[in-house]
Amino acid sequence: MEIHEYSSAGTGILLSPPPLDKLKNESVGRTILGLLILGGIAGWPLYIFIARQEMTGLLLLALIFVPIFLLEWSAAQRKKRQHGFLKGYQFPSLVKDRVGKHYPDLTDEQLSLVMLGLRQYFILCNAAGPAMVSMPSQAVDAAWHEFILLTRAYEEFCKNGMGRFLHHTPAEALAPSAGTLKAGKGKAWLLACEWEGIDEKTPLRLPFLFAIDTALEIPDGFKHALDNNYADTASGEGGGESGCGGCGGCGGG
Repeated sequence: MEIHEYSSAGTGILLSPPPLDKLKNESVGRTILGLLILGGIAGWPLYIFIARQEMTGLLLLALIFVPIFLLEWSAAQRKKRQHGFLKGYQFPSLVKDRVGKHYPDLTDEQLSLVMLGLRQYFILCNAAGPAMVSMPSQAVDAAWHEFILLTRAYEEFCKNGMGRFLHHTPAEALAPSAGTLKAGKGKAWLLACEWEGIDEKTPLRLPFLFAIDTALEIPDGFKHALDNNYADTASGEGGGESGCGGCGGCGGG
């Protein structure tokens, strides 16, 4: 179903469907420069060996940079395939139906927005790689819970969409590591802002995943304010088996 902008009279928040592709494109020049620097550092021992063997400069460049470019190209193609899968995946209808039982006051269009939020969350997790990404929305988290219960479908989805099984880490399990939890919230904020072209330091609106609970008036929803310090907490990125922490990971605002 086509989803349009949704406005809640009770909250005054206009909820626009998020882009499933980044609005900001990486500079090709910066990417090439990064590869050259990486190649220079990684290839220094090889350079010394080749110099001693009196090999040509062209061969030196080929031996250093061709493998690096091939690895980067392969990784980029894999990410492209995964992103395409995540964008086009059809979630089992049972997930949406069960979320509707959690929140019986939501309309079909609102439930579709929740499922769109789940899709964007997985896209952000894939973009983050091993970094932990906290879940900013209670409603979307409920959809994630329901999807996990369909174990075969969820396992296949993770394999094709992210190349790894994305575990669900409850916020309670992360409570002793407050820094990790804050970093996960900050990572979610930075990624969502970058994806939607929002200034992470002085936002004029909340990203979709941070606004949806308030916009849909979710009774137990997570509340987030424009005036926050999320961008400052992302530096201490946490890793771990799952790569993502949710279930209340972004409960404050």
